[in-house]
Amino acid sequence: MGHGWTDDALARDLRHDLVRALDEAWQLGLPAPGRPLADFIKSLGPAYAVHRIDALVAGGYACDIGAVLGETTQLLDAVAACLSPAMPGAATLPTSSSPSA
Repeated sequence: MGHGWTDDALARDLRHDLVRALDEAWQLGLPAPGRPLADFIKSLGPAYAVHRIDALVAGGYACDIGAVLGETTQLLDAVAACLSPAMPGAATLPTSSSPSA
């Protein structure tokens, strides 16, 4: 949104297209995600766009969720770094090296 996108434009043009949203953000300077997150978004995005994540899971989709969460943490940290200095600290999601619950 800091690069001219409005809520209306996001809702109209990107909607639930996670792949396109990430690509647009990358073109505007957000660091490219690592392979685990990029692969996850490429798999999840089409299912999310048509509200069929359940079918993706039922079809046997699997990923290294720890690696995806680690990459997500880095991506959110990059977003936080672009926001106002008044924003609270960086995102703190568990990484793959965190103890499992």
